[in-house]
Amino acid sequence: PPRSTLFPYTTLFRSILKYWQMGPFFSFDPESGESTPMIQEATLLLDIIEHSSNEFYIFNATDLQIGYANARARQNLRFSGNDRTPRLITTVFPELSASSLKNIMNELGDMPGDFVKTETVCQRSDDSRYPVDLILQKFSFREEILYLARVQDISQRKLAEKILRQREEDFRLLFENDITANYISTPEGRLLRCNPAFFNMLGYESEAEMMGMDMVKLYPAPVDRDEFLNKLTNCGKLEKSELNMVRKDGTVIRCIENVSGIFDKFGKLVRFQGYMYEITEQKRAEIQHQIQYAISRASVTSQSLEELLDRKSVV
Repeated sequence: PPRSTLFPYTTLFRSILKYWQMGPFFSFDPESGESTPMIQEATLLLDIIEHSSNEFYIFNATDLQIGYANARARQNLRFSGNDRTPRLITTVFPELSASSLKNIMNELGDMPGDFVKTETVCQRSDDSRYPVDLILQKFSFREEILYLARVQDISQRKLAEKILRQREEDFRLLFENDITANYISTPEGRLLRCNPAFFNMLGYESEAEMMGMDMVKLYPAPVDRDEFLNKLTNCGKLEKSELNMVRKDGTVIRCIENVSGIFDKFGKLVRFQGYMYEITEQKRAEIQHQIQYAISRASVTSQSLEELLDRKSVV
């Protein structure tokens, strides 16, 4: 309705305020022409609702016809204040049939403050749609049951949720498909997540098989785990840290790991995440090379000594 027709709704909103648990702070007959500070406050309230960033609709329980739409609702529905075309609330919410909407309405009780909230979509006059939170409240006015619908556009929230889901999916794919062994664990030894590279490296069949085990068993001795946790707690993160891990079959492998701790507001380590890869063969090759080098050095020294002895005997 045009701005000039809002004033008669002051009595109606007195009932709405009751169900908002704000209390009816004005009492008067708007047709009497009486002007009091309470009427001015009521008019101010209507101005707030009329120009709210949320959409407001009032519709009746019988035929679901809209009796009031505030400025934001009229803007989103793209019809002018002079438009007197009857509108059904179901035309605003195309995903809600009359029966499904009435089922939602029937969930409302008669206690002050009762409301029901659902997520749906609004449809503009050009048939474009946008997601919304719909909050319904019931009240009576002149022996007629009416409903107040407060509608909040959640397009930005939905977009943010979509971006977040995409990032989570990207992280999941990165985590699961990474060739390094990734894991997330608690200091108490509970494994929260691990990728295929992790459980394959340690000789297990699946992530589920490892979920019920104590990660302390993955270390050659409990003291090794304790030393690791102490270093992580003190440093916050460890880079290129070498450690021994025990496979399911009991064999010990050598690994190198990068791990970062996650701490609560009191500085207590609550969980940590890391990635590692096995360097057992590299270590064996290094040790073999060192042995060969040592043997080679020993041979050279022995040969030089013999030559020196020979030279000394000649001299």
